[in-house]
Amino acid sequence: MRHCSPFCAGIWPFILFPLLLLLPVLFFNWHSIEDKVASNAMNELSAQKSWVDAETYNKGRDVLLIGTAPDEQSIESAISAAARGEGVRTVKFHGDIVAPTLEDPELNISFSGDSIVLNGIVGEQSEIDQIVSAVKSNFSNLQLVNKLKLGSRDKPSTAWTSLIGALTNLGNGGKVSIDGDELTLNGTLKSRQHREFVESQFRSAFTGTIDNQLIVEAPKNTCESQIVSLLAKAKINFDTGKASIRPESDELIKNLAESAKKCPYKEFEVSGHTDSTGGLDANLLLSELRAQALVERLVDLGLEQSRFSSKGLGPNIPIADNATLSGRAANRRIEFKVTN
Repeated sequence: MRHCSPFCAGIWPFILFPLLLLLPVLFFNWHSIEDKVASNAMNELSAQKSWVDAETYNKGRDVLLIGTAPDEQSIESAISAAARGEGVRTVKFHGDIVAPTLEDPELNISFSGDSIVLNGIVGEQSEIDQIVSAVKSNFSNLQLVNKLKLGSRDKPSTAWTSLIGALTNLGNGGKVSIDGDELTLNGTLKSRQHREFVESQFRSAFTGTIDNQLIVEAPKNTCESQIVSLLAKAKINFDTGKASIRPESDELIKNLAESAKKCPYKEFEVSGHTDSTGGLDANLLLSELRAQALVERLVDLGLEQSRFSSKGLGPNIPIADNATLSGRAANRRIEFKVTN
């Protein structure tokens, strides 16, 4: 009698049938392992679920993180967390990083032409109200552009009314930025004394540090340089409360005229300034009349009227403290500026 080997045809059905039954079990179990590994990874990513998702590959042992991360640190944190998931072999990230956004400065005040612009973040609505009110009070002749927004911030003590008042000394083109405990000043002034005075005014209103980047404007030409030098060494004196020039200033005015004759194509703006004693309207008128009186004297000395314009600024641009005698004396002055 012939014996059949184990692999004879009659035995194959009993071997293949169990294998065919086992294949679906292995297939579904394999996918179950993939899902389990992905689930384990996501459980470890609970802190990052708002931006990241996980997929598995290579038979479910490797994890691919997908999403748009807020920053590099978040990616590193997510990879480290996913790697702790049970059954995870490797973790990779495929996605983007959110572009960084520039935060608004806490407060930015700038002068541009006939406008004053407020921009940035302020902590409380009451502060915005104080700033806007102070700007309207001090700069009624300028258009107010208010872009202030409410936001959380840390700040040193700030006397807003005093700070806005100090802005009157910066003039057109000036800029103040407050960021945290630092205040930065930008702009151009005509003298070192004026620069120091502006800084002192801001120090009295702001308890943080001050970065004074104000520039002292250099005279643009020899003619203007001589005039500035003459007015720095002496001043034009007027009778108290009047626009009549005192005789002791005659020599100075003659020297000013000689200097102006050296640049016959230059035009000048002559501005009069007063201290803060008395009413504003009266001081504005007095300063205008004094500037006009000086222009008339220069014309009498042979200069063309068309080369000069006059302006009265009263007490609006002090260069010293009006609380002292010497400060008030310094603020009563005449300034020349080349306009072409």
